[in-house]
Amino acid sequence: MNETFSIKRFGAYFKFDIARMWHKHGKALIMFSLIGVMLYFVTAFFSLLFGKGWSAPSFEARTAVFFIVCLIVELYMTRLYGYITKKHEGSDWILLPASKGEKYVSMLIQALIIVPVGVFGAYLFADWLLCCIDHGCGQSLITGYSDYVKVNIGGEDLIEMAKIGLSPVGLVLLTLLGNIVNYLFFLLCGICFKKNKIVFAFLILFALSVVTSTLMAIAVPFLNYEGMVDMDETSALAMVKGIFKVVYIFIGILAVGLGWGVWRRISTIKH
Repeated sequence: MNETFSIKRFGAYFKFDIARMWHKHGKALIMFSLIGVMLYFVTAFFSLLFGKGWSAPSFEARTAVFFIVCLIVELYMTRLYGYITKKHEGSDWILLPASKGEKYVSMLIQALIIVPVGVFGAYLFADWLLCCIDHGCGQSLITGYSDYVKVNIGGEDLIEMAKIGLSPVGLVLLTLLGNIVNYLFFLLCGICFKKNKIVFAFLILFALSVVTSTLMAIAVPFLNYEGMVDMDETSALAMVKGIFKVVYIFIGILAVGLGWGVWRRISTIKH
């Protein structure tokens, strides 16, 4: 197989990859998108059952369930391409007429864009539609979040955020990078381990948390607390700006490293 990246060949493979993903995971992804609708009807059913009349789930309940769905989608990344670790399906995937680069780009587009955007877009649209039909549902999640941002992040807040080097765009970028890191981590675990993918993923996270906690415990005695207490506002803002820069760089390095890990795995996988 010619390993040169071909746009024409990539287009054909990408269409095939989407069709294959839909065949393998379409039902599960649709179910994730409709969990909010299920919550709505389950709440209404039990409300009628106990004689309280028709009642929709509160904004807070729908928000909590939405964040649970976000976690489910992250964990599901272990299954999205997990089949390539199986001997038969993995061998078929290796023999597909596409270069490693084409397979890699297609994998990233599906894992980082198509699946999360599709699931969350459908979820939020269904929530908005329900709230338009049933006004007892209150605000939709989209409207509620938009109003929260308008009320709680006004002009003065933007000025304060700018002082510490954090703009709204930077905050969105930080959130996106964090999600990318999570998706890549679980995707990598899915294509590295043959069984118990989620279990191994959480074991790795636990080991990393232990190492991080140990390093912090070692570093704490060397911190200059008196210097921090006596620090003037300019120095404090400079320190916070420096911390945010380190966070940006660290998350960026994590994303690149995990992306490289995914590339390395699909380049060396054999059956």
